[in-house]
Amino acid sequence: MNCRSKPVWLFFLLGLVVICTAGPGCSMVPTWVGGDPGPSEVQADGEQEFTESVTLGEILVLDMRDPGLSGYEFAGVVFDPAMFRLDTVLEEDSRARYEFTALAVGESVVEVRIKSRSDSLVEIYKRITVTVEK
Repeated sequence: MNCRSKPVWLFFLLGLVVICTAGPGCSMVPTWVGGDPGPSEVQADGEQEFTESVTLGEILVLDMRDPGLSGYEFAGVVFDPAMFRLDTVLEEDSRARYEFTALAVGESVVEVRIKSRSDSLVEIYKRITVTVEK
């Protein structure tokens, strides 16, 4: 390789970085060049109450054990639609996963509710206090 070819490789590499950071389809852009930090994930096993902070527009993921082994089933999720948008609900393999997008700055509570299979009494399964920051 001679000295003249080195700048070509440098420009090629620089061009690749520019394409990945400017292109909306590039999902592996490092955060130090403006990439998405990814979702904020809460492993909501064990405790009933959690706190979490996310940034505006970030995805909040609540991942928890399915209460079916204890004789309960999910009875819905309660949240402020001005603060969050529920994007995905996945219930499989004895796990449940709820994905929200943060829509507004502030503090709000997300409650995952369950009910006993033997009666219709609804209880709070998980309570997550979320602070959304700019």
